[in-house]
Amino acid sequence: MSTLRKLEIEQVSPRLLEVLRREGLTSLTPFQSAAVDGGILRGESQILQTYDYEEAYQIAEISLLNRVASDFKTRALVLCPNPHQAEKRFHSLSYRCNRLGIEATAIIRRRTAIGDAWKGGRVIVATFRSLDIALRVHPDAFEGIECLLTDRLDLIGQPRLGAKLETVLVTLMGMNTELQHVVVSPPVADVEDLSSWLGARIVEDTKTDMKRIFSVKAFESVNESLADLTEFVQYRRGQVAILCSNIHACEELAAQLTGMSDASKESSLDLRLTPEHRDDLGHLSRDIMGRYSECETSVMLGRTVSRGVAFIHEGIARSQRRIISGAWEDGLMPVIIMPTRFAIASGLRATVVFLIGVFMQDLVGDLADKEELTQLSEWQLSDVLSSIGKRGVDNEAFGIVVVGTQTERHRVLARYFVEDSEGNISPRLGEVDSSMDNPENAQDLVLRQLCSDHTKEEDPFSILDRTFWAATNRVTQISRDGLMLADDADVEALISLRSTKSTATRAREIPDEDVRLVSINPNKIEGLVHSRSRDLWHHVVVRAGEGVSCTCESWKYQGIRKHRLCKHLVRFANFALQNDETKPYAASVIRQSLRGLEILGELERAGLMQPDGKGFRCTKLGRSVTVLGVSVSDSKRVNKALGHAGNKLATILIDVAVARTGMPRKAIAGVLDAVQTRDMEKVVKCEQHGPGIVENCLEELHYINSILVGIMGGKAGKELKREIRKLDKNLVATLDAFS
Repeated sequence: MSTLRKLEIEQVSPRLLEVLRREGLTSLTPFQSAAVDGGILRGESQILQTYDYEEAYQIAEISLLNRVASDFKTRALVLCPNPHQAEKRFHSLSYRCNRLGIEATAIIRRRTAIGDAWKGGRVIVATFRSLDIALRVHPDAFEGIECLLTDRLDLIGQPRLGAKLETVLVTLMGMNTELQHVVVSPPVADVEDLSSWLGARIVEDTKTDMKRIFSVKAFESVNESLADLTEFVQYRRGQVAILCSNIHACEELAAQLTGMSDASKESSLDLRLTPEHRDDLGHLSRDIMGRYSECETSVMLGRTVSRGVAFIHEGIARSQRRIISGAWEDGLMPVIIMPTRFAIASGLRATVVFLIGVFMQDLVGDLADKEELTQLSEWQLSDVLSSIGKRGVDNEAFGIVVVGTQTERHRVLARYFVEDSEGNISPRLGEVDSSMDNPENAQDLVLRQLCSDHTKEEDPFSILDRTFWAATNRVTQISRDGLMLADDADVEALISLRSTKSTATRAREIPDEDVRLVSINPNKIEGLVHSRSRDLWHHVVVRAGEGVSCTCESWKYQGIRKHRLCKHLVRFANFALQNDETKPYAASVIRQSLRGLEILGELERAGLMQPDGKGFRCTKLGRSVTVLGVSVSDSKRVNKALGHAGNKLATILIDVAVARTGMPRKAIAGVLDAVQTRDMEKVVKCEQHGPGIVENCLEELHYINSILVGIMGGKAGKELKREIRKLDKNLVATLDAFS
């Protein structure tokens, strides 16, 4: 059946049909047809599960536009993970909306979010972070949203970004219980839980039009081996993406592969580029170096691009990232190198993806030159390796994890991959692991609910009931005393709250003979758990007053930061509950070591709320913290900065910016000093950090400065208000100069 006929049967808006006809849309794919048959055009919520995000987004956008075009009162929202994706989606949507007579607006940057130019849009495109700000500053502006298109729902499992996404979804769900969810997501292990949470039907893409091959390689000389494999792929006209742990590793590898460093020349690439290709790369290089031309990062990027290798990360300017992304999608750039954290949700696909190790560094630690690393979760590794292959371009695609030793190779295979009956391996599907049990995230939600002008009669804890974490873990109440489970829950249920399903499965595979008891008392239980993959014993401790610990890498590099137990702790806790010696104390010790979230107590001690009769009310500081988006743990620093009338504006801005972002104080202070003194040359040179970090600091400072007068009230004297207005002009002028 032709596209138009199938859509006509579904009573799609005639104006939208005409727009699609003029664009040359002639047929729906089987996957898109399945979504239509499932009622996506009739207001049914759906999870479109596929690795072909563009195909899924196309039918999702058609359903959204049809709903808006069919009812002049309806408004819709499109959520994207990053500004680049949001700009692409807005370009597509705004063209179609213009043809349909529908106003489309975008909330992509912080300064857009705090303004009101986007409020008139019936279709709004926003990033997760920008919409979070807009909901804090303009909660009234989202009345009438009836359709929500979420691009990459699985990113709920991503640290920081995932909390923003879940917060936004929970807030919007509270505004409209009949909200239609149209979701684009790759396959995940707990898609059924997501489906139940959103009340959405799962539509799965079953086609296999590309051969995907995965492997784990152990190389003695990683760079030389990468050079050989990359040259082979390029000769076959493929594109290669290399993922490293941090910014320094990316830039160093780019210099080595292009022969710009003093390292062995054997690790440099010979891409055998044609003269025409070299000319195109030369034009691209000059275009990149034309922006922030005095910045060392820009100069180096321009030189590597001219040799066919680009590196991209948060330190690269927005305009430069757009150029590189466009060249990559057009097939002009042969090799791209980026941090693993940046690759997650970047939307960039490659013929071959090389993942260098299974550890990465977060942005804050990277900028502060800290050596703290985080081990990739199963979901994160699956996400980056599943970005292989461009449909319609590649017949085969390869995802390769590169490690240094055979021992590490066997360990990676055992943890992250599954093997089919024919011996082929593929990444283990990870779980979307919500971070809403992180105290700061839960407290932020409760405080927002408490300080809202629209939910005076609603229990502030009711917002937590709508979270994905609460829905999947049988949580019935979170209160001042802590976390309450369902009536039939026991200590084992509490253990499951702090571990993923895959971790619990691997824990059950550890035999009894691999668990040993070392010591026991009413407050602490110690033991050993044997790791057969590494042939060593891990020391595990469960303490009533201090929590839990394990000597394994999973706990050190991942669990301790994400409040997630490793398999050794899960196995030992269950062992302690069954062992005759430990049984009398185990339940009590485990309950106290895995103590629940304390919400109201922390908020009250921080001065963000106070008792009011039988309930509680939000304080002025609580409202300020809510609008600023500062965590409860940092609220004291913010209170100190805002509470002293004698504080200089620079001190207030820097303190709040550091509390909000965790970025190095030196970086923020340097940018602010350059703006205040109008030293544009210092801003352009970006000596300490790349231009992308400078732009991020500028936007953060502008956001805080814009709402400072309102939250300080009478404490902001005439002189301070004049200084704020002056700085606002300088910040806007600087941002406009580099946007």
